[in-house]
Amino acid sequence: MDKLKATITPKNSLKATIIPRKVLRARITIAKHTSAPVYSGPYEAIPSTVDQILNTSNKLLVDNINVKSIPYSEVTNPQGGKTVTIGG
Repeated sequence: MDKLKATITPKNSLKATIIPRKVLRARITIAKHTSAPVYSGPYEAIPSTVDQILNTSNKLLVDNINVKSIPYSEVTNPQGGKTVTIGG
């Protein structure tokens, strides 16, 4: 049986050459391997009036980053309009 050899590049693309046969059998094994460090910072961001940077560049995340919503409320005012409160 001829063997199919493939390489997965860092951009997660699979490159392979397949020779046509009547029956194609293949086994694909993908090893979990990376040299990137795991992100160890906060996984929750609270909106602020100043910029915040979560240093996730070139790091593996084990969960989603959760960006909290900004508190928002609205009520009808005596003039028939709405009064909106954003934030605390």
